[in-house]
Amino acid sequence: MEDDQKMAFLHRVFIIIIVIGFSRIYGGQITLSGPGLYPHKFRMPCQYFHIYSNDSINDNISVNIEGKFDGKSFHLSHEYYRSTEESFLVHYKMPPSVDSIQIRVYSNDTGMDVPGSPISIDERVASPHCHCPNKDFDEWLDESCGLDPQIVEDFEFYDRESTTIPWNISAFLEVLRSRYPNPRSQSYCHYALVDNEVYRTCFGEYVGFNMFVDNVLHYLTRITIIPDVEFIINLGDWPLWEKITNYPQAVPIISWCKNDNFSDILWPTYDLTQASLECMGRQEVHVFSVREESSHIPWHEKINKGIWRGRDSNTSRLKLVKLSKESPESLDAGITRYFFFRDMENELGIKDQMPFFDFFKYKYLVTVDGTVASYRLPYLLSGNSVVLKQESNYYEHYYKQLIPYVHYIPIKDDLSDLNQQIQWARVHEDLVQEISENGRKLVDDLLLPEKVFCYHGQVLREWRKRLAIKGKKVISPDMIHVPQPNTDSIYRQFCSCEHSKYSKSEL
Repeated sequence: MEDDQKMAFLHRVFIIIIVIGFSRIYGGQITLSGPGLYPHKFRMPCQYFHIYSNDSINDNISVNIEGKFDGKSFHLSHEYYRSTEESFLVHYKMPPSVDSIQIRVYSNDTGMDVPGSPISIDERVASPHCHCPNKDFDEWLDESCGLDPQIVEDFEFYDRESTTIPWNISAFLEVLRSRYPNPRSQSYCHYALVDNEVYRTCFGEYVGFNMFVDNVLHYLTRITIIPDVEFIINLGDWPLWEKITNYPQAVPIISWCKNDNFSDILWPTYDLTQASLECMGRQEVHVFSVREESSHIPWHEKINKGIWRGRDSNTSRLKLVKLSKESPESLDAGITRYFFFRDMENELGIKDQMPFFDFFKYKYLVTVDGTVASYRLPYLLSGNSVVLKQESNYYEHYYKQLIPYVHYIPIKDDLSDLNQQIQWARVHEDLVQEISENGRKLVDDLLLPEKVFCYHGQVLREWRKRLAIKGKKVISPDMIHVPQPNTDSIYRQFCSCEHSKYSKSEL
């Protein structure tokens, strides 16, 4: 695309983005939005909400979050920082239980509340660490979640192809065992949710990643009552079921990544899901922490070149390092660990790992495929640098909503235009900063915890619609029960599930 064509395309798209963005604002006033304003409706590991304005919002606003339990009042700690030019992001963590909660957003100048504030919730709200599923699964999805177009597309393949409906999971498992008999090559698990408890059996030698599936299922069964369902999930990065095979029907299986040659049903990656479960917790890198840390480095203070670090899991990465050696004034790229191409270490060298937040000291964040798509993209988009993304056949659950020159700057699959694109970005800094801003807005729209957990839930619901047996599931003899973890037992001893439709006496 030539320069003038790029500019015309950008002009049209930015007008659309602005109109859509302004539709959330009424009468030029500040507005509040997000699930953290209604924590009783969606109990998340960390709650959050946005403060929007159609003008560049100033910092002269304060937030106060107060809870009550057993007649005692206390403040809930929260973090509050700029998210985009027109918004702030507030996130906070719930205590084990509150009888009521009030959220205030007000002006420091006048002391007056902004429109929509205060918000008062006068009912008991339990932490998501508490095993208090107080929502019917379908009711929760209908109230809180929309159906993502990628989910529709993934399931439509099976609806129109030769896969028999209703689905027979036992028959699918037999086909998988026949097609993938080598336990060292592929790993997958058969899960069943029965009476809101988790059961599974796994196939393959490398099944340690089942802990990430366990974690999200445990979370969902703590906040909702999920109808009995069974499904199959791939534990590897590489998708499993090719669309063109010698088998008479396609076998549905959930995966974290795929390309158009595969029919796997996408789920958010284990990395993004775990980060959503651990926000304000043990995991340092998540979309909120990136947003906060990167905000301390304004654009004009960033290093004016591209940056990349990573393993040697793709020949494109080797080429990236060669380009860096040829144009060190434009690009700083380095391999931090060799495994696949150890014979290249002497030629290309090795660099120390870089703390993730240090990437945002640079203006241009380069991302190229590893074994499959690079799972770090949500965090790169969440910061205030701009992403240069390699064109790729691999995609995750949200990739088809990414638009080149709107959310990121594209680079060719062979990286032949990388230096040219960095030079273009240097010349068009105002536009590039808008692209960066749009990337953050896309994260807000698609990749915050609310959307991640909704996506999991909607896939489970669509899967269940197609099962052969809609009633109670029979737990296979080879399945093990995976109980709720005891890691939060000290925290959870203070849980109160008085208003829950379903309670666990041991808590």
